[in-house]
Order: sequence, then C-alpha cells, then structure tokens
Amino acid sequence: MAKLDFNRMEKSFHLMMVEPKGSIYSISVAQLLNVRDMQTFLAVYALQIGALDRAAAAAYFVRRLAGVLLAQQYFISIHNTIVDFSLSNLKVYLTDHALVVFQPQVWREETGPVEEDKRDLWLLRTQSFMFGEVARPLIQSLSALSQMCEEELWGQLPTMFLCRLKTLSRETNKLEYRRRLEHDFYFLRQKLPPSVFHLPCNPFDHQVKMVPHIEFPDLQVQLRSACCMYYRTESGVYCYKCPLLNDEDREIRRMLHRAQRNSV
Repeated sequence: MAKLDFNRMEKSFHLMMVEPKGSIYSISVAQLLNVRDMQTFLAVYALQIGALDRAAAAAYFVRRLAGVLLAQQYFISIHNTIVDFSLSNLKVYLTDHALVVFQPQVWREETGPVEEDKRDLWLLRTQSFMFGEVARPLIQSLSALSQMCEEELWGQLPTMFLCRLKTLSRETNKLEYRRRLEHDFYFLRQKLPPSVFHLPCNPFDHQVKMVPHIEFPDLQVQLRSACCMYYRTESGVYCYKCPLLNDEDREIRRMLHRAQRNSV
C-alpha cells in the first residue's frame, strides 16, 4: 500500500492538517447547512472572488469542494482507505488569497477489503456516503440560496474528476493503482444510483463533448460539463470551453485569438 502523502493533500486537494496562513474566515462545514451561516459564508467568499451574485460564489465553492471528494477517491484507489471527511469533522477556511482550504479536525482512517466482491460493496457504501451525505446536503443548501438548480451545481464536478483522475493515473508508476483508479471511477459513473445525488441521472455519467483547441484547431479539447459561472464575476466572460457557447461563438473566439496572436 502507498504511503499517505500529506504534501499531495495540500497541493492537489487543498486539504491541510493545520490552519492555513492568511486565514480570514473559518467555520465547521456542518454549520454551512444552517441558512444564515451559509449566507454569511457566500457573502464573504463572493467578495473575495469578485462574484456578482450568489450563483457564481456557489459554483466556485462546489469546485473547491471537489478537492475533498477527489481526495477521498484518491485515498480509496491508491491506498484502499477512506478518511473521515464527514461534515462534522471538516472545517473550511477562506484565506486572504481567495483560497478555500478544508481541514479534517481528527484524522481517522478505515482500510477497505481486498476481495473484489467485498470491496465493491465497501466502495458503494463509501461513495454513497461522500456524495449522498457530504456533497448532497451542501449542494442542496447552495441551490436554495443561489437559485442555481442542483443539476448545474453537480455539473461542476464531472469534468474536474475526469481531468484530475487522468492526471493522477499518469503520475503513478504502478499498474495496480492505475487499474483501481479506472475501476473506481467507472464504479462512480456507472454503479452509483442517481438517488444518491437526488437526481434523475448520475451526473458523472456524462457524455464528453470535444471541440477544436483555441490555439491548435487540429487538436481537440473537452467542454466543461457545466458553466463555471466565471462570466458572473467582475470582468468575467464566457470561457472558451463553456457549454453555453455555440459553435459559431467558439469559432469567433478562435478567429479573435489568432488575430491577437498575429498582432504581437
């Protein structure tokens, strides 16, 4: 079994075991289920990121929450271990550099079984907990306050998961770990029932759409699974890979990009 890498936790997942430097606000994640506490948190975070409304702050926060969810997926696949990332055991910090950092209050681990059938049952239980008992209540609270539908907030996660797990797979030199990363992500996409997310469909069972690269049109890049709401921040615009852009708009972006590049 791989050795737990706390340095990776901080760099890749924004998880720390101590209070981060420059912290300006902190709260137990469980308290964010309280309407007033979530309102205060979103107000502070919106000011930090220059969000024009709660919707942008909510979408940005879900992408930061992805760090915790990805960290658990990493521990499951690489270490065959789960960490206690329950809402009551997590604290969230906002720093003066607009970073969102999560901190487990107590470090508790549980090692999973190695037998395939038992491990899949364990995987179902652990993934159901992370997405159904940790992420879902937060997303429902964010949805109620931001007027963003839950599907849009869940949609912040699939593209991030696919890209980050591909990176993790490339970074590991053990075939066993790569196979588990692939199997466990397949399990998340295909085996976790939609009821866990309180949605008609599993949001991770997402059809990937590719478009020409803005710089090198012969290459293909993946569209985001949902709008990141960057356009709802100060000086923000629709991203090139935003699913809200149509093909004509994207072609205009490529032409403008080429014109700007050639003018330099």
